Amino acid sequence: MDGVKESHCPICRKAYKYFPAICQLLHNLLRKSKPADYKRREEEVLSANGESPRDDLSGEASTKLSISDALCAGCGQLLFRPTVLNCGHSETSSFPPLSIPSGSPLLILPSPCVVSLGRAPLRCRVCQGVHPGEPPQVCLHLDAFLENQFPDEYASRRAFLQARLPSSASQAEQPVGPSKQEDSQPASTEQVLMLHYNVGCDSCGMYPILGKRYKCTDCQDEIGFDLCEACYEARSNFPSRFNQRHTPGHAFVLDDSHMFVVRRP
Repeated sequence: MDGVKESHCPICRKAYKYFPAICQLLHNLLRKSKPADYKRREEEVLSANGESPRDDLSGEASTKLSISDALCAGCGQLLFRPTVLNCGHSETSSFPPLSIPSGSPLLILPSPCVVSLGRAPLRCRVCQGVHPGEPPQVCLHLDAFLENQFPDEYASRRAFLQARLPSSASQAEQPVGPSKQEDSQPASTEQVLMLHYNVGCDSCGMYPILGKRYKCTDCQDEIGFDLCEACYEARSNFPSRFNQRHTPGHAFVLDDSHMFVVRRP
């Protein structure tokens, strides 16, 4: 990721600014479906970082791929149109995100997992972590892999969900554009932001941190442990991004050693 400004996906060039946690489900699928290639890639990455390859003590039985390796973290069924949240958990997004007009009745969809309604932030059903930024899009490569690997089960899952789609959802699937009142934005004013270059939040993954940076004074790991202002105030206790030995009782201080001020229109 870019340590000074927003990063961009190397495939679609979409901008993003949150470093996601590891998707353990995707890690296991790759390890089991392509064990030799994945092991070779592991050795390449660890060698580049000056680390030694780890021994796989899980045994041969773990290399067999099954539906249990591709279950939705929200409903426990086979993933359908999978999305991966910032926390790393993967959930089903059975239908396109809905834009519900203000004052409209709540529309209940058959999928109990990822559904974007209005402007409320998405929250993971497993770890309760908030997904920052825009709602996640369907992971097309993972979606195609699941449909190819489990064709019968995937077709059954699609039929099950489509049969329970309310008839009114077909109209709601079309995004509702903003009103003219929403379109008219006030005259833009210049923003002054504190940017901490090459420093990311070890909770939500914001990289680089914008605003206040809180640095842990008790973590002895060389990489350190930092939080953005929002995660610090929320007293986030989610696992660290790089296996730091951080605990909730550690102390923090404001740190501006990597800060410079940027002005944005």
